[in-house]
Amino acid sequence: MNLLVPFILALGAYTLLSSGLLLMKFGIPWTFREAHLSKGRRRRLFFLWLLGFLLSNLCVVPQTMALKTLPAPTVSAMAGWGILVLVFGAGLLLKERISGRQRALALLVVLSLALVPLLPSQGVQGSLHPLRLLFVSLLPLVPLSLLKVLGPSKAAVLWASVSGYSAAMIVLLLKALTSLFGLRISLYFESPWLYLYLFFSLLSFLSLQMAYRKGKLITVGPLHYSLSLLLPLPLSTFVFHQTLPLLLWPLLFALAAASGLLLRESPESIAP
Repeated sequence: MNLLVPFILALGAYTLLSSGLLLMKFGIPWTFREAHLSKGRRRRLFFLWLLGFLLSNLCVVPQTMALKTLPAPTVSAMAGWGILVLVFGAGLLLKERISGRQRALALLVVLSLALVPLLPSQGVQGSLHPLRLLFVSLLPLVPLSLLKVLGPSKAAVLWASVSGYSAAMIVLLLKALTSLFGLRISLYFESPWLYLYLFFSLLSFLSLQMAYRKGKLITVGPLHYSLSLLLPLPLSTFVFHQTLPLLLWPLLFALAAASGLLLRESPESIAP
């Protein structure tokens, strides 16, 4: 099986997502009533924001097509490429100097991503265990129940963790849908996993906003993105009973660490 196309689709998905987030970030001033903008300027910013919103939501199309062939951890690993687009795109638009440390971390991310397609068993499909998927879907209830007893800084870490976990669940649930129905989208509406997917999409977005509200960018962003990169591997192994290459574990840890450190160097690139 030729895996080049699914890998290109996965890269394209995260390129769309990050490009959309960048456009939304730079178009967001249209929502500020206190901003003294001309009517034409506000309209242009609105269309920029709207284009970003559409692009970020279109990413699910190539992502779903990639998940038909590739394991969930492999597709989620391509988020490392999305982080590069986010950080360097923001740096370019803000006309900021890219440091040597950022270049070194970016090189580590690229090398890690380049090694992922070379690992064996990337096209091997596992069998879905519905009860296990339901079990991992309920896990966020545990940390959320602790919110009332936590201070703002710890609550920010918890919200960021829930957001990262939810982002991982989005990939896992899409994988469940493609493993059951392939690309027959009309059948997705008959499955409860689609509605859980929509729930986690909303939870990931809202949790991240709460984390940004209560915590620091330099903590929240790296934690969210690192968890969304790492968690699909243990979750997928558990839910799909899928044997994945052992080298994928250290590779994803290196990718998540490099991506997290890169985001700590450029927290403004992930500011809401």
